[in-house]
Amino acid sequence: MSSIFFYEKDEELNIFDLIYFKDGKLDLVKIYNYLNSNQAKYGDNSIYNSEGYTDIKLNDNKNELSCTYIFENSLGYFTEISYDSDTEAVKENRRCHKYFAQSRLIITNEPKIIVKASYSNEESTKTKILNFFEDIGIKYTPIKFDNQMFQFIRNNFVWKKIKIQRIDKIGDSTKNLSYEIDPASEMESQVDTIYSECGVFEHIAFLIEYEDDLKTVKLYKNGHRIVLEDGQFRSKKSMEKFCIHLYDILMNIKSGKYENSRSLYEKGSEIDGCSNL
Repeated sequence: MSSIFFYEKDEELNIFDLIYFKDGKLDLVKIYNYLNSNQAKYGDNSIYNSEGYTDIKLNDNKNELSCTYIFENSLGYFTEISYDSDTEAVKENRRCHKYFAQSRLIITNEPKIIVKASYSNEESTKTKILNFFEDIGIKYTPIKFDNQMFQFIRNNFVWKKIKIQRIDKIGDSTKNLSYEIDPASEMESQVDTIYSECGVFEHIAFLIEYEDDLKTVKLYKNGHRIVLEDGQFRSKKSMEKFCIHLYDILMNIKSGKYENSRSLYEKGSEIDGCSNL
């Protein structure tokens, strides 16, 4: 299971754009060279012992770059018990258990910026992996998922599970709700019919067709995080290609450019006694 985070370049222009952008496209050759100058190092045992980038690859068209970021992480402190021969007593020491982990970075020349973490303890590096952008003067912002996006997905995609919080329905004391459906069933969910327009979406799991198959995508408002099951994909490369495809879908939904999205984004009235949150 992997957590995915999307970023975009800040719209504000600065002088560094003249160096790293040409005709509105990010010069990935320059990014490739910069990352290569900041590679992670490993010792004689081939185990990484310093932070940096590795497995840096630029495709033949020079419009897509991917790499792995090696970073130092911590599992927290543990107690080590030893015998002190000088004092002839048991000694207790608190030590921090550190190790090196990895996360993935995919960049296109538009640019689309994607960070992939395979484990929850790798998610903390999602900003650290992008520090090089600040080093070269390029500003970026995380892509945030608002309630309108969740509502659009619920109305336009086949979905499997929804979690809603802060329910505000006149005459109803329900505040939080989580429910699932069988996508193969033709029966409508009564719970969904009652509550889908009446609260703030916390989570939705839905299906996207890709490579003649259906992929399950889990979208979380908390942390603006996407979760994908790695086993859905034939290879790591296939999964990363899907991430770029998903980036386009979500950005088109967010901007109102996805098919049939305009009516939803212009909707502003109260529906069936529900407050418009």
